[in-house]
Amino acid sequence: MGDHRQPEMPAITVLQLFTYAQAMRRVPYLRSVVRSQRQHWLDLQQARIQLRRLDSRPGRLDRHGIIYRQDLVRQAEAAGEWLQETLDELFDLGIYSIDPACGIVMMPFAAGNDLAWFVFDLFSPRGIDAWRFDTDPIEVRRPLHQPKSAG
Repeated sequence: MGDHRQPEMPAITVLQLFTYAQAMRRVPYLRSVVRSQRQHWLDLQQARIQLRRLDSRPGRLDRHGIIYRQDLVRQAEAAGEWLQETLDELFDLGIYSIDPACGIVMMPFAAGNDLAWFVFDLFSPRGIDAWRFDTDPIEVRRPLHQPKSAG
């Protein structure tokens, strides 16, 4: 007889929706995690650039160059692992990293019947001072006073 298994259902992701008060309470924590995330991203990029520069040199590497390259590979791997840890930590909290280099993460909330996102910016004095609808282009930032149900 044939195997009559049901096809697997795709995994369903349930978003934790935040209130404005919940989002603002997380700002100090977000500053710490997003700052670390940004630093790990910068470290990863720096190691990759140095590797590309080293690999683009003509000729074979000498002993010192080989050791230096191995060290750069280890640095890139470590930075990548640490970056992934911060991404996972935020994801587990229902917070989504948009741009590690700029320190931008988003937290979902309900704006009436629509999905919207609080925008946390590492370099903003308040941390969260903008929001966007899910259907908005990613670069859209609405002043925070606009959502009627943000709080």
